[in-house]
Amino acid sequence: MAILSSVGTLLAVVQADPATHDAAGFGALTNFESAGCLSTFPPMTGTRDVASYDCLDTGEEIKVLDILRGGQGDIQFAYDEDDVGKSIIEAAAYSNQNSTNILTLRMTIPNGTIYYRKGLVTSFAPNAAVGQVIQATASMDFMGTHVKVPA
Repeated sequence: MAILSSVGTLLAVVQADPATHDAAGFGALTNFESAGCLSTFPPMTGTRDVASYDCLDTGEEIKVLDILRGGQGDIQFAYDEDDVGKSIIEAAAYSNQNSTNILTLRMTIPNGTIYYRKGLVTSFAPNAAVGQVIQATASMDFMGTHVKVPA
C-alpha cells in the first residue's frame, strides 16, 4: 500500500444508531450528510485497558487486555452555518437528550476505505483569529470500536 495524503478525506454524519455494530449495520444508514472543509480528525480507534493479576506462586504479574475505551478527540473544520453536516454536529452538542447526542460518523479516506464510528458530541465551539477563516471545533467522546470497510 502506498502512503496516502490526507487531502480528499471526507467526513459525513448521521443522527442515528446502526441496528448492528458491523459493516452491514453502518452501511444500512443511508442519510449521511457531509461535513465539509475538515482540517483535523482524531484517531478513529479506541484503546484497551489492561487488567493485571499478581500470581503469588510464580511471583509474576499476569496481564490481559480488558475493556475497550472509545477515547475522545476534536474534529476541526471551517465554520459554515449552511453546511448540513456541521449543523447536525452543532445541534447534537446542544441537545439535552442522550439519544439525540449520538452520531454515527463516516470517514472516507482518499483510497476509498471507510471508517465508521459512533460518538457523543460534548461541545461545539466556533473560534476565530486574525488572518484566519472562522473555524469550529467539535469535541467528541467515542463509543464502541470502529468498523473499517476496505475500498
